[in-house]
Amino acid sequence: MVLDDASALSKGTRVEVWVTPNGELPLSPFEFTPEEREEFEMWDRASAAAWAMIDEWEREEGAPSFEEAFQRRDKGQTP
Repeated sequence: MVLDDASALSKGTRVEVWVTPNGELPLSPFEFTPEEREEFEMWDRASAAAWAMIDEWEREEGAPSFEEAFQRRDKGQTP
């Protein structure tokens, strides 16, 4: 998470500070091998496919989408 405002953190929150040249943030504090990156990408694809299946099942059952549920909640309606 990158905070870009004056956010208050709760007492005891663990914070890491990274100082990098030109203010550029590294993509990761770790170096991964091509094989590791490939595995992470595979898990990301599997996760996206699983969420797509859940979304499809909810549409079939007539359940509201997350967006619709949050809009209802914001209007004080039952999601």
